[in-house]
Amino acid sequence: MPDTDLSGDAAKLVRYTLLTVEREAERVIERGELLVTDDMDAQGFRAWVIGRHCGYDGGRNRFLRVAFDVLARYEREPLRHRRRQIEVLEEIRDALRAEPPPPVVVAPAPAPEPPPARRRSIPNPPEVAQKSAEPVPKLVEPAPKPAAPAPVRIPPGRPPAAPQKPRRPKGS
Repeated sequence: MPDTDLSGDAAKLVRYTLLTVEREAERVIERGELLVTDDMDAQGFRAWVIGRHCGYDGGRNRFLRVAFDVLARYEREPLRHRRRQIEVLEEIRDALRAEPPPPVVVAPAPAPEPPPARRRSIPNPPEVAQKSAEPVPKLVEPAPKPAAPAPVRIPPGRPPAAPQKPRRPKGS
């Protein structure tokens, strides 16, 4: 009986055959061997082989089949970096459990000084007046705009009153 158990962490050497069972088109599409290092089941391996070969090809994928056998299993060496990671994490844990260091007080940075003011080489107005015989015009500020009339307040629940026409006496 063929071995089809792909579970476990061991590396598995697998011989497979991909074939189609479509009516009047039955044939072997691909044969090969793969080294499987993932823990998977038989259905997952079949889907993986079909996916590697043709991806998703609509309705024709329903005729594809995968037959396989596990030829050999090889134990994998443990990952050495995991043990080192655990050691480093334990060192960090121990350092955090130790007495906490005194808090670091950071003084606020001084406010930056404003940039120096630019000096203009524009002469004062009296000097201009002395150099040229023309009087220096004075700057006049515009007059303030008159305030808008206050809005009329209508009490809630009352319609605004319509302007009334003056009444004419009867008989005239």
